[in-house]
Amino acid sequence: MNLGFINSEDPHAVRRAFQTIQGGLGYSSSPIFAGLTITGLTANSLMYSASGGVVTSLGAATNGQIPIGSTGAVPVLATITGTANEIDVTNGAGSITIGLVNPLIVGKGGTGAATLTDHSLLVGSGTDAVTALGAATNGQLPIGSTGADPTLATITGTANEIEITNGAGSITIGLVDPLIVAKGGTGAATLTDHSLLVGSGTDAVTALGAATNGQLPIGSTGADPVLATLTGTANQVNVTNDAGSITLSTPQNIHATADVEFQSLLIDQDTDAIGLNIDSEATTAANYGLQCVTGGGAIAALISCGATANGAFYAGCPNNQSYAGSFVFVRDLAAASTDGSVVYIYQDNAGDDQPALEILQDGTGYALLATGNVRFDGDATITGTTTYEGNIVIPDAGYIGSASDTDAIQIEADGDVVVSQMLAVTGDIQVTGNILLMADRGGLGYSDNNPMIVFDDTNNRVEFVGNIMLADDGTIGVADGEPSILFDNTDGQVEVTGILTVSSNISATGTITASNYTAANLLTACATNAGALDFSAASKTLTVEDDAVVSQDYSSDASPTFAGLDLTNITDGNIPYMSASGFADSPISYNGTAIVSGGNSYSAANPSIILTGTLSGANSGHGFTDEKSLSLDDNTKGYASFDAYAEISGSGDLDHYNSFQARSEYKSTGTIDYFRGLRVVDKVYDGTVTNYIHVDIAPRSKDGGTITNEYGLKIASIAQGDTLNYAIYTGNGYVYFGDNVGIGTAIQSNRSLSLAGDIDVGDCIYIGGTRFMFKEGTNGFAHNAGSDGIRFKNANTEKMRINANGVGVGEGVDPVTQVEVVGTSPYVTLHNSTSEDGDGGRESRIIARGQQNGDEETVLGYLEFAHDGAADDEKGLFRVLLNDGDDGTAPSLTALTCHSTGEVKFHQTVYFASEVDNGDSGAADTIDWTAGNKQKSTLTGNCTFTFSPEPSGPSNLTLKLKQDDTGSRTVTWPGDVKWAGGAAPTLSTGANDVDIISFYYDGTDFYGQAALDFG
Repeated sequence: MNLGFINSEDPHAVRRAFQTIQGGLGYSSSPIFAGLTITGLTANSLMYSASGGVVTSLGAATNGQIPIGSTGAVPVLATITGTANEIDVTNGAGSITIGLVNPLIVGKGGTGAATLTDHSLLVGSGTDAVTALGAATNGQLPIGSTGADPTLATITGTANEIEITNGAGSITIGLVDPLIVAKGGTGAATLTDHSLLVGSGTDAVTALGAATNGQLPIGSTGADPVLATLTGTANQVNVTNDAGSITLSTPQNIHATADVEFQSLLIDQDTDAIGLNIDSEATTAANYGLQCVTGGGAIAALISCGATANGAFYAGCPNNQSYAGSFVFVRDLAAASTDGSVVYIYQDNAGDDQPALEILQDGTGYALLATGNVRFDGDATITGTTTYEGNIVIPDAGYIGSASDTDAIQIEADGDVVVSQMLAVTGDIQVTGNILLMADRGGLGYSDNNPMIVFDDTNNRVEFVGNIMLADDGTIGVADGEPSILFDNTDGQVEVTGILTVSSNISATGTITASNYTAANLLTACATNAGALDFSAASKTLTVEDDAVVSQDYSSDASPTFAGLDLTNITDGNIPYMSASGFADSPISYNGTAIVSGGNSYSAANPSIILTGTLSGANSGHGFTDEKSLSLDDNTKGYASFDAYAEISGSGDLDHYNSFQARSEYKSTGTIDYFRGLRVVDKVYDGTVTNYIHVDIAPRSKDGGTITNEYGLKIASIAQGDTLNYAIYTGNGYVYFGDNVGIGTAIQSNRSLSLAGDIDVGDCIYIGGTRFMFKEGTNGFAHNAGSDGIRFKNANTEKMRINANGVGVGEGVDPVTQVEVVGTSPYVTLHNSTSEDGDGGRESRIIARGQQNGDEETVLGYLEFAHDGAADDEKGLFRVLLNDGDDGTAPSLTALTCHSTGEVKFHQTVYFASEVDNGDSGAADTIDWTAGNKQKSTLTGNCTFTFSPEPSGPSNLTLKLKQDDTGSRTVTWPGDVKWAGGAAPTLSTGANDVDIISFYYDGTDFYGQAALDFG
């Protein structure tokens, strides 16, 4: 192969030369060079191209060594190192065997065991090798045991409930056969077909047997029921048994329209109920609810009733019949036979207390009602009240009397009634004619006593020997008219509703009241004793002296004449009043200009002036009006529409004194717009008013004496308004207090305002110009505390303080930074109240803002908490966002994201601030792994390393070792360092050689791996 001259400075010529060599030699050719000699190489050594194109020997490789590249450096002859507990590497002459560690430990996904029991279930043991429970026999299951390995055991059934059958690879679970009664079964394996079942306590149910037609289970006390048929009573109930049915019937039809025939019917009524009720709906007289027909024989009675207490028979008679009643007996007197009575009652050998006919009536009706004439041929005794709407007729000159005195009352032929004995009346007597006493001075009295009322014919008068006693609220009046005199038993008064005309004297020890005394109804009285007439409507009393005659009209518009009325003692101008000794001056007088009151001692019933009257239908009214018109052409000292002055002297006690008292009462059922106790409505038109005071309270200074409490204005509790209650209510204008004020508490001398409760204000309250307080919500308040700044308290416990240092949140905290939160749980809560499930929603942020040198304000970054994912759940997400230089107020660079799974994502490069330099090692060096993950040590002697303190948890660690200028320094590692293959690597020995040792720390041990000889 002739390449010719190759100009090394011409890259194209060099490339063509290589292409020629490639074409001639090929990729798979084995060229022979007769004269190619390479010198200076180590025997059995691999070669590599050194700088300048010089082929250099790596050295002779030992068993398993291979050249391993090193970026930017010479390949290194080294062996492949397996990872502890994962890969085993076996180096041989010209061979490398790589396999799994046997056995592979659990921590690497293996079982940790070299052999396992045949057919055995396996149980985990943390990072230790799995445990074999052993081969399970038929039906065995691994059953958990808290805090221990499961146990191979069989399922056990409950006696009389569950049976367990264990087979090879099967478990059969079933109920006990038969299931006993106590467990909800029948206790029987088979039951008679068609049989009814009977319980037997906890024993198996009993079969009664198959029932035949009509059989029912009929109870038997203390024993099982018996299957039997119903038995009917002869001539009463027939029983017919069929398949699945029982028919009960009577010997004859007894339905509503049936004709029923009985030889006899006995109703024995012994309860308070209807014995026989016949509701007849017949519409003609020929059809009867009950008909009794006599036969040819002699029958004593058609209806026989037993002697029961409440009667034995009741029949309803339809209302549409011409004869209404329970029993209707109709006899046609025009018939051929008229002998006998419609109803004939015959009683033989009856005693005095055995009546032939007895009618007892309960209620307000009649025991016996006869609309025609009633005739008694014998004596009739009636113990109740008898009302006759017709006449009672007895024979002329017949008598009405008692059994012992049959002629006590005689009614003569001319109608006169003659009473031969005493007439005793317990009720009222109503007589339309006269009652005449045949003898002069005949009397009316009680029983056999002397007459209490004597009619004196000679003197034409009635004498009452004793009292006139009437029943409670009894009356005396004329027939068919309203009672004129009422004797009221409640208050003992006698009320006369008409005119009482008395021609003689009336003696009265009490009061006679005339309720309708008017001018048209004069009262004329002659009295022999002093008494009084009480006119209750006007609450006035008229005293009548002995032998006085009251015969004039004293109505409000009358002008009576009094012969002895003396008004000579009344002073001119005074208003008289009636005293105990006659008319006298009252304390009220009229001086020609005004009414003047004075000289009268005060009492609740005797004020100086009483204004009374009724205001009805007027637009407005005033109890007291001052309508003076004052002309101020000349200077006037002053004027008061109302001037109260009272001088109280003496030594007695006074409960209270009111210069002015308003005690109105609103009793109307209507609506009133304004109900005022006091109203001041002043108005200024022209002129100048220096001090316009609507209500001026200016008490004069005391002159001796003691005043315990003085009030300029005292207002009682105002709490009756349904909507608002204001003790003091103002419109526009200021409220000025010249001294300390207490609201709900006593006034404190060193407090301008003392409060017992809260103050609600829209903004602030300024006190003294610099101190202030305000309230927010329902709890807490703040006040200026001088150098301590502003303190916020709740229930007297300080919760927040603001001073020159910043804001402190907590009990009594004095902040040292702008914001400081102190407490046993110093939490700060950010609450996003938005309801959403979007990824990144519900976010809350801690935002860092800053200002550039030109006062441009930007957001440097923020910490954000948000929702992780889009599901309706509670998962959280944490992000750190930063301003990358031009984001303004919306940082866009996400540096870190923490997901709800615990994963942490770094969005940019993660690096360490620096490498921890432990300096020269000397003979011993301690590595503090809490100082950093990346550390270095310069070996200046054969060094023994100590790792202390160790990291707080699993970590990836790197230690860079550098030989000093001498080199060949060796290292002794701590006992908890584990190496791949079980042996520590041989470190580089050259001067200034660098080895990188990487460790994985699992919380207990350090697993190391070396990268050697970084030149």
